[in-house]
Amino acid sequence: MNELEYILGGVDTTYGALRASHGYPNPWKLNYVEIGNEDYLTGGEGYVPLVLLQCQYLTNSLDSSYIDYRYNAFSSAITKAYPSMQIIASTIFISLPATDQVSADYHLYAYPDLFVSKYNMFDQNHTEWAKTLIGEFANTLPNPGGLPPVPATAQALQWPTWIGSVAEAVFLLGAERNAGSTLGAAYAPALQRLDPGASQWTPDLISFTSAPADTVRSTSWHVLSLLSGTRFTSTRAVNVTDGGIGPAYFAAGQNTDTGAYVLKAAVYNSSADVPFRVAFEGVAAGTLANLTVLTAPSGPDASVTVGTDPVVYTRRSLTAASDGSFEFSLPNLSVAVLLTSTAAEEAALAAAVWGQFPGVGGYGGCKGGQTKNKGWNAGYGVGNGC
Repeated sequence: MNELEYILGGVDTTYGALRASHGYPNPWKLNYVEIGNEDYLTGGEGYVPLVLLQCQYLTNSLDSSYIDYRYNAFSSAITKAYPSMQIIASTIFISLPATDQVSADYHLYAYPDLFVSKYNMFDQNHTEWAKTLIGEFANTLPNPGGLPPVPATAQALQWPTWIGSVAEAVFLLGAERNAGSTLGAAYAPALQRLDPGASQWTPDLISFTSAPADTVRSTSWHVLSLLSGTRFTSTRAVNVTDGGIGPAYFAAGQNTDTGAYVLKAAVYNSSADVPFRVAFEGVAAGTLANLTVLTAPSGPDASVTVGTDPVVYTRRSLTAASDGSFEFSLPNLSVAVLLTSTAAEEAALAAAVWGQFPGVGGYGGCKGGQTKNKGWNAGYGVGNGC
């Protein structure tokens, strides 16, 4: 509580005055406080990364003191002093009274197929929590040769792989299309020093040494840069009109500030290219759109290492047909963003973003519509805002 008072308290409080004496008279903004960290790990079972994916293990190993008194002690004190503070529990695998203020942290370290299987995890507010923070995630292991679970002795990946990064994208698209139920997501760990003995965990998002030329922006970094570079201000529901979910997965939204429409998609485990014919409501013939597609032609196990980068960016400018639709196809193991714009916005985007490596900026949004194609089809209707 003293730490919170240092951050939030006025200069008339003990620790707010201490902050002011350090040169910061104005309180900082703080909206969220998480109580604890991974409290399902403290039941005496030890840390076994892949076993943590099994809810029965999580239930059995949860430290009862967290439920019995530690969570409530902190939550009560914090909300009494700061009624508008958003509280986050350290795990979704517990039962606490669900209120608008109480969210929970979900960590997922897994293999590609499991990430893909969780695409619909947040549909219809799947968890009992007000919202879920995906505080840590990473594809850490290859797909198992047999049926899950993966043995606890399985060797962790040294570098993120392309198939794992595409699988992460599928999971994140499922979370993003349910933005009303999720707070955000963070890859972990973010940074790794490559010098011998300098790091304890692999894989990592960015690896480095003191030499800038050795910096490794992983396959997951490329995917996250593309997806995060195009933001929604509100989401839109997607209705499948032909076929089903998979092997193409998607999220759609609208940026109400710019009026731009966006479709984000990933293709996982497809035997052929997936054709799209996408028509957004309100998009007229001749409207321009930018399509950015990420692939790794060298194969599913491709990784970025020091001096090598297998990720290929393919960028195309599309023009809406007479019915306002855009046609394109996506290959297996690809991640893409389709972004509509006016002619002026197209020119500005090309000058400001696409000319830079690796072209990850932009803005996003999508507005209702319907798709038709020979393979996977989706339509966009009015959905719940973020």
